[in-house]
Formats: sequence, structure tokens, C-alpha cells
Amino acid sequence: GQAEQLSCVACASQSLSIASGGQDRILKLWDCKRKEVVKTFKGHRAAITCASFGDRDNYVISGSKGGDLLVHNTSSSSTPQKLKIGEPQGVGIAINVVQFSPFRRTVAAAAGEEAIVQLFDTVKGSE
Repeated sequence: GQAEQLSCVACASQSLSIASGGQDRILKLWDCKRKEVVKTFKGHRAAITCASFGDRDNYVISGSKGGDLLVHNTSSSSTPQKLKIGEPQGVGIAINVVQFSPFRRTVAAAAGEEAIVQLFDTVKGSE
């Protein structure tokens, strides 16, 4: 088989977990102790470029080249919450970085290629 091309990794702060993503558009949650993938998250339409754990590692947010921002619940198989950066019409701007706030556990920031930075409340799903 062909080796997967990864473009991001994120380390959980309170658990022995790592998230990885790349060209296959699948975010993988790894258990570092067992050294295996314990969960996969799908839904991106383009390569995953960034990821960040938040809310005591209960959530991981991931961004893609296609402008998708997905908030995944690490303890359930629920459908990811979809957020969008950029134009109100939904035109996707490639996301270069995403980070949960260390001070407000449901707030995340994302930055795109068009010099756009947006804050999101991941509970309300709004800017």
C-alpha cells in the first residue's frame, strides 16, 4: 500500500491522545499508550491542514484546504458540527491554522489564506 501523506498533528492536553490528518481527508484519533487508531472522523471535502483539541480534550476541531471546519466529539460517534470561514455565501477559504482558546473552552479561532481570522463559538455554531 501507499503511505499516507500527513499534514497535521495535534496533542491532547489531558489524555494520551493524538489527532492526525492529511490528504485522505480523515482525522484519526490515536491512543498513544496502545499505539493504535481508536477513532476516525470523516466529513472533510479536501485535505486536512490543521487540528486542535479543546474542552478538556472532549472535542477536536479540524480545518481543511476546502475551508471546512469540523468540530468532532471525541467520546461519541455523533455527526461533526460544521463551521465555515470566509464569505457569507459559503465560499471556502483554505484554513491554515485552528486553535481552541485556553480561556473559553468553547471558543476557537481559525485563520485562512485570505488574511482572514475568525472566532467561533463551537456550542452555538456561530461567529
